[in-house]
Amino acid sequence: MRKCAIAAASVACIAGSSFAGVIGPDVIVGSLPNLQRFGNVGQITGYSIATTSCNIGDQILNWNPNTNIHPVISQSISRVGPAGDNGTKIEMLGISWLKHGFCALQGTVCGSCQPAGGGCPPRLGIGCSDPYSSGLNGQQSNLGLPADVNAHTGFYSMPFTGVNQSGNQIFKRIQVDANLLDPGQNPGATYWGAGQYVQSEDSSFGNQDNNASHRQILVSSGSVNSGYNLLFTGSTVREEPVIFAWETVDNSVTIIPVDVPETATAGDNNGRVYFAYDVSQNNDGTWHYEYAMNNVSSDNRIRGFRIPGLDIADMMNIEFTDVDYHSGSPISNTDWNTNASTSDDFEIRGPSFGSNPNANSLWWGRLYRIGFDSPNAPEMVTAQLRTFKSNELLDVSVMAPQSANVCLGDCDGSGTVDFNDLVAMLFEFGSADDGACNADLTGRVDFNDLVAALFLFGPCP
Repeated sequence: MRKCAIAAASVACIAGSSFAGVIGPDVIVGSLPNLQRFGNVGQITGYSIATTSCNIGDQILNWNPNTNIHPVISQSISRVGPAGDNGTKIEMLGISWLKHGFCALQGTVCGSCQPAGGGCPPRLGIGCSDPYSSGLNGQQSNLGLPADVNAHTGFYSMPFTGVNQSGNQIFKRIQVDANLLDPGQNPGATYWGAGQYVQSEDSSFGNQDNNASHRQILVSSGSVNSGYNLLFTGSTVREEPVIFAWETVDNSVTIIPVDVPETATAGDNNGRVYFAYDVSQNNDGTWHYEYAMNNVSSDNRIRGFRIPGLDIADMMNIEFTDVDYHSGSPISNTDWNTNASTSDDFEIRGPSFGSNPNANSLWWGRLYRIGFDSPNAPEMVTAQLRTFKSNELLDVSVMAPQSANVCLGDCDGSGTVDFNDLVAMLFEFGSADDGACNADLTGRVDFNDLVAALFLFGPCP
């Protein structure tokens, strides 16, 4: 089941270009065929993912390896697993440097193809596909620094950082700690691979928000000390970044598209970040809150998450998970912290661009998560994402802890859930109540709240 909410200035769950009236070149990941394991350094394993691109636009896409008018390709591995007592979470486990494209075969993975030349020319024809094997996508000499690339405009300088550099088995490849893949340590977990292309012509026509796809991974043979072999299963989910895998596993997850204002012009001048959340009740009656953000095309980026009106004293077991920058990347791996939080506002964030241009922020292709427990039941609130370069606050509507405990079902505020509350609910039918009348926490008072209240009869805790 697809559940999408609308954030400021967003009008769709996926603002891709796979609808009628496409103008310009539009590159997507049409297929993620297989993975390759290269070896270990300690308990860290190096992987790469094969990607097949498709040009679903109505113009040829240039693929010139001698200029910066060629695609770069990101690959990553993520996990959806248990959170709290009864909830789920999504985490990115590892991500590669960027494979730089060098020519394009003219295949038919995505349908009919109008070839842009014979053999492997420096362009991809309309409707055509081009495969890069996992070996090519893990070729270290052709992997470039992700921080060099503006995901919104597709611009980067040539020669790219890292060209012709090689190293050990994990250098510049997807790096995953084998403990995070061990079935014995991760019961109930599912794993997901993702790929994303960025190219400047695609961006200039505003087609940069649909360039990522994902596919489920199975953990095969191996061990923590030797590393694990990974296999794809199921079909590639085209034009959806990996955060949508969380919703596939747990249909109570809500995903919000967030438009991030950009300083450089490309398309509609907004980058795309997806924000998602889920709330579950723990066995002791407290609540577990999970939030995740996945940057697709914002160069402005995100450096923090804020919930106004929430006292950090009402939160427990606060967690932050990012994904490491590696192989000599200048970007800091220092975690975001809650030092800016007060009794009136919760905020977890990293330094600003002005104080440190290489501070830890949510770069494109990456996914970060935040989780915590609270004794307070959820309600809909306006939370905020803090941008990195412009230091703006972007509103997002999410479920978060109420500022004080609310007795669900106690619609008349008497301190006891009883027949009088059912009557009070009838007068609230259809309203978007955020408090006690919304006994089933679905957002509007309806018959289901009456049923939920029956199970809550008795004094408020």
